[in-house]
Amino acid sequence: MSNLIKKAVKKFVISGEIDPPRGSDLTEFNKKIKVYQKLKKKIDAVNVVDVPGGVLLMSSLAASIKLREAGVEPVY
Repeated sequence: MSNLIKKAVKKFVISGEIDPPRGSDLTEFNKKIKVYQKLKKKIDAVNVVDVPGGVLLMSSLAASIKLREAGVEPVY
């Protein structure tokens, strides 16, 4: 069971949102991840959007895995 589900049972949860990068260069995405790592005490998870505005981006699954590896709870 994910940490988000455990928290949602007990309290109102707060989430942020992140767009996956447009290509394979993760430089800017890693900067966004660092921002969310600093916010971990204030937010419970990060929504990884899929095809925002009809623009082709990295797979939301791959982006979610990258967030999870960085210790940030994704909402895939």
